[in-house]
Amino acid sequence: MKNIIAPTWKSAFVVIAVITMAWTISSLGYYEITDTLGLTNGYNEAPILMGAYYGVWAGMVIAVFRPDVNAWIRRASPGENRLAPAVMLITFALFALKVLPQLPAVDPPDDLNVADIVFAQPWYFLPKTVEILFQQVLLSALVLEMQAQKMSLRQSVILTAVLFGGFHLTLALTDANAFYVTRYTIAATLFGAIYPYLILQRRNGFVYAFSIHWAFYAFDTTMAHFAFAAASN
Repeated sequence: MKNIIAPTWKSAFVVIAVITMAWTISSLGYYEITDTLGLTNGYNEAPILMGAYYGVWAGMVIAVFRPDVNAWIRRASPGENRLAPAVMLITFALFALKVLPQLPAVDPPDDLNVADIVFAQPWYFLPKTVEILFQQVLLSALVLEMQAQKMSLRQSVILTAVLFGGFHLTLALTDANAFYVTRYTIAATLFGAIYPYLILQRRNGFVYAFSIHWAFYAFDTTMAHFAFAAASN
């Protein structure tokens, strides 16, 4: 039994290390770019640049885990709805271009350090969508590698929940307010817990997961617009 378990967990630790490194370096790189260019909200002020930046990171992760990704694509393709990604992207675009501009203007208190997404403009969601893709690829790589190592669904659920929630705890290092950090950490933990199930056991699982992830940001910024609009009156 030990001879079977040990190599599996050794491989898992390697995958976790690669994913952690990619997440950490990409985040540090984002802040380095914004500091160098003097940007206060990189997604609003340089959406094309930031979208390309996270696109490169997503491509690198896909390249690293290409065998697992290709195997999953071959297995999932026959049951996938090819229209689902298009419907998803059109829905996202309608929110960003039509709904977001109609929300009440935000005016948060000066002494409250709010997240960048509170001030999101329509083009903000271009790099945000690519960043979500990058995060989804990281999670998918983890889940697929765990499956390749014959880990149970329960083990994958625990790992993705702990890791995805834990990664969001690093928001505290950006001087974000405690409520923001707590809210996003709890949401990320819950999302991480359902991600393996969606990817491994549901048709169009990646689209469902992506939609849930994206919808949380849309919901969060919508609530912020109403909350801070009310606070300013």
